[in-house]
Amino acid sequence: MGDLNPFLRRVQILRWLHNCNGMPSTVKEIIEHLKRERFLEGQSASAQLKTIQRDLVVLSDQKTKDNQLGLEWQKGESNELKWWIEEPGHLDFELTRIAPDDLLTTIQLAKKHLVNVMPPYAYLSLGRYFASAEKQINERLKDKRRNLSRLIDRIHVDQRGQRLLEPRSIREDILNRIFDALEQNKQLQITYNGKAQILHPAGVIIKPPKTYLLAKHAQYLEQGYRSYLIHRIEEATRMTLTSKIPSTFNLKEYVLSGESDTPLFQSTAKIESTATKKIVLKIYLANSGNLFSDLKETPPFSAQKISKIKTEEKGNEEGCEFCLLQFESKLTTQLEEWILGRSTFVEVLEPTSLRQHFTNITKAMAKKYI
Repeated sequence: MGDLNPFLRRVQILRWLHNCNGMPSTVKEIIEHLKRERFLEGQSASAQLKTIQRDLVVLSDQKTKDNQLGLEWQKGESNELKWWIEEPGHLDFELTRIAPDDLLTTIQLAKKHLVNVMPPYAYLSLGRYFASAEKQINERLKDKRRNLSRLIDRIHVDQRGQRLLEPRSIREDILNRIFDALEQNKQLQITYNGKAQILHPAGVIIKPPKTYLLAKHAQYLEQGYRSYLIHRIEEATRMTLTSKIPSTFNLKEYVLSGESDTPLFQSTAKIESTATKKIVLKIYLANSGNLFSDLKETPPFSAQKISKIKTEEKGNEEGCEFCLLQFESKLTTQLEEWILGRSTFVEVLEPTSLRQHFTNITKAMAKKYI
C-alpha cells in the first residue's frame, strides 16, 4: 500500500467543508483544523500552506474543470481564497475519485471477503463505494484492469485446520432484526429449534463458517451469556422493552478472554472448566516441523511463555529435545482440539485434571486402533 496520508488529509478537508454547511472557510482555517487533527505535524508554515493549496486544487479538479465534488471558491480580503461546498446537504462523498490506485484494489478485495461476514444492510450500504471503486478502476486503470482482476481472484482467505462447509444460509430478515435490536438496545423474541424465547442480545460473534448471537435468556439472566447459532433461528422480532445488557459490557474483551469458547466436558461432568487454570505443556521438537517457530511467530495463547530448549536424557539413547509452554486458560474444547491437533508432539503436564482427561482419551482411542 502506498502513502495514504495525502488521501486521508484530503478526506479531512472535505469533511471540514461539509460541516461548515455552505459557509466559506479560509485556507488558514482549514490548516488550523488539520493541525488539530495532527495531519500537518513536522511541516513549516509555508510548507503547510503549499500542501493545502495543492490539495484544494486536486479536490476541485481545477486542471480538468470537472469539480465533481462540488467545491466552490472566491477571493476574499488580500486576495485570499475562501472555499465551501455549495450543497453540503446533498454531497455524496465519492472518495474513490481521489483514492490512490492501490487503495481501489484494496476496496475490491474487501468487497470480495466482506460479503460473507457483514450483515446484509451494512454490506449494501457500502455498495455505492464498491461500485464507485470499480468505476474508477475501469476508467483510470483500463490497462491494469485484467491484472487487478487476476490479483483479486488469486487472494483467498482460508480457515485454519479442517475446512468446514457453511451451514444453511442465514435469512436476511432475521439478521437485520438482530442488528436492529442491538442498535436500539432492545430485547429480542426468537424461535430457536422450535421453541420461543425472549433474549437480551449482547452481540454477534463470527467464527467462520458459523455466526452466533450472544445473549442472555430473559428467564435466566443470572446464569450469564449464551450463544445461539443464527442459522438455526427460525423467527425473530425486536421488542419495545429495553435490553438489560450492562453498558460496561465489552464484546471484544469477552471473546479475547475465552468466554465465548465451549467448556470442556469429560463424560457428563465439567472438569473444573469454569475457572482459569495454569496450563503447562511439554513440546517435543524432534520431527515436529514448524511447530516451534509457529509457537513463537503466531502465539496460540495470550501471555504464553516458552522455556529454553532442553534435552531429555534417555540412557544410552540419543537425547530428545523439548521445551515447556506455559499459559493460563480455561479448560475448553478449543484447547482440547489444539492439543489433539499436535498429536504426539504435545504432552499435558498441568493441571492434573486436564492430564487425566487426555489419559482417558488416549486409552479410549487405543482400544479402537490397537
